[in-house]
Amino acid sequence: MRQYLARTKSTLEEATNRRLFFVLARAFVLLKPHHAGSERTRIRSYLNQPIGEARIDKGTGKKVGRGRVFRLVHKIAVHREIMEGRSTPWKGKNRAAGAEAMAAAAAKVRKQSIGSVGYLKSVVAKAIKQIRGSFTQFGRQSKKAGGRTINGNAALIGFAEQYGTSMDNVSMHKGGRAFVRKARAGFSPEAIADMAVSIKNGQEGRVAAQYGAAFQRAFDDERVEMENYLAGVMQADANEHMEKPL
Repeated sequence: MRQYLARTKSTLEEATNRRLFFVLARAFVLLKPHHAGSERTRIRSYLNQPIGEARIDKGTGKKVGRGRVFRLVHKIAVHREIMEGRSTPWKGKNRAAGAEAMAAAAAKVRKQSIGSVGYLKSVVAKAIKQIRGSFTQFGRQSKKAGGRTINGNAALIGFAEQYGTSMDNVSMHKGGRAFVRKARAGFSPEAIADMAVSIKNGQEGRVAAQYGAAFQRAFDDERVEMENYLAGVMQADANEHMEKPL
């Protein structure tokens, strides 16, 4: 870091905060899933697969329409209701109300399952936003009138290209928290990012391994990036010195 500072106009605290941002951005990209959009599509297809044979409508004698096919997502929704001590969604309701309740329960399962993609990444995004408040991940179209394009973060896009991952945004989840203390001017400034996620019992080892692998590589690659930068600067200085007349 001392060698790097000697070659930049940044103060120590500015350089430290910038390096923390780059490490977090690399970790965001390196954490699985590497192709969030494809993973959401896979989960959606899995939940929507039909269960059993196509049912026959007793009134018409024909197969029921696609909207009335019993799917895996319905089975999961019913199982969750029972496991949480509630009755099945349609119990005590007429046909129309029961179908509406079943559709609502299934929609909740889809939203939770598909929305959970990138859960581990989301807490890193929260940390990054405390360093760069304007952090927009990979960009998006504004939902407001006019559909203004919100550009993505250039560094994050560059890392995605470097590591060969897709550029899919992730949702922010309530189950993760982040606290960042940015480096300030002083004798030995330091920047700290503290992150925590809520997970099910028994998953601690697997989650810790994923975070550990992503951040270790992020630190290693950022170190290599700094070393390459210094090597390039030193080579440029050497070339300039060689070109000067004796």
